[in-house]
Amino acid sequence: MLFPFLGALLAAWLVVASYVIWKIRKSQNQLLHTSGKQAIEDVLNKIIKDIQKTNSDIITATKSLNELKLNSQYHLCKTGVVHFNPFGHVAGKQSFVVAILDRLQNGLVINFIYTHEGVRVYTKKIKSGKGQEYDLSAEEKEAVIKAQ
Repeated sequence: MLFPFLGALLAAWLVVASYVIWKIRKSQNQLLHTSGKQAIEDVLNKIIKDIQKTNSDIITATKSLNELKLNSQYHLCKTGVVHFNPFGHVAGKQSFVVAILDRLQNGLVINFIYTHEGVRVYTKKIKSGKGQEYDLSAEEKEAVIKAQ
């Protein structure tokens, strides 16, 4: 009575094992067909080399990206403009101040003062949002605030 049960179990196991082997061979044949009939070992070695190169490229790209992020703090990217009248009601708001800053609030302000004789241009260095060598005028401070 035990023998027919074991025979049926063995037959079922053989069917399942045959199916699994057939699926593996089918996958291998597809892989070999797409790889130009190379040996599986050669295909797998190529895949491993490609993965290693990709990982190396990712590491290089990550380093470059981190350097770019660090350096971009120093790019002048913020601007603020304030028009003003330095002489009261005489000439209108033809004079203006431009603040140009980086992400760390360093940069410069350029002051363009319009007079009847011409335009005067002055610059001041900015360090951490404040005048580095000279105090800022109210208009220059306002331009720095607008730039932030």
